[in-house]
Amino acid sequence: MTTTDVTPTRARRTSGPDGAIAAAALVLFAVAFAVTFSWPEAAARFPRMASGVGVLFALAVLVTVLWRRRAAPGPQAGAEPGDDPDDGEYVFATAGRGAWLRALGWVAGYLLLLVAYGLFTASGVFALAYLRFCGRRSWLFSAVYAAVLVLVLLASFRWFVHVPVPQGFIRFA
Repeated sequence: MTTTDVTPTRARRTSGPDGAIAAAALVLFAVAFAVTFSWPEAAARFPRMASGVGVLFALAVLVTVLWRRRAAPGPQAGAEPGDDPDDGEYVFATAGRGAWLRALGWVAGYLLLLVAYGLFTASGVFALAYLRFCGRRSWLFSAVYAAVLVLVLLASFRWFVHVPVPQGFIRFA
């Protein structure tokens, strides 16, 4: 007979709340998806698409949390909780004032672009600038990513679900 290590590692400690939130989101999106079937097809198209994607993402998160919990190794000798620099909690806990101000500046910049130029232009310009200057990606990668993003947004809102999107205060002729 083998014994199972039940020491509460970081993955095991954080999987409880993550799993509960993912399960709650899954139920909420599933109910929202089911409700759309009582609506007229034109009115239900976008909510059905959004809630369907929400079901898929919540399910993916729930499976990932359960898989991570199952595969979580026991504590390693000499390792302190929170020493992983790629862990989200570690990043948020150790980020300095400058990092927070830069991040908030990028968010404020996107919101200003959104108000001034609208969703499509703001998303393309923001993606290009953020990936190039903050993400340090190449100009080619940044431009292709921004172009694909704008095409996906156009296809989603204008061509597929026909939802009018505000254009912003500054319009191109």
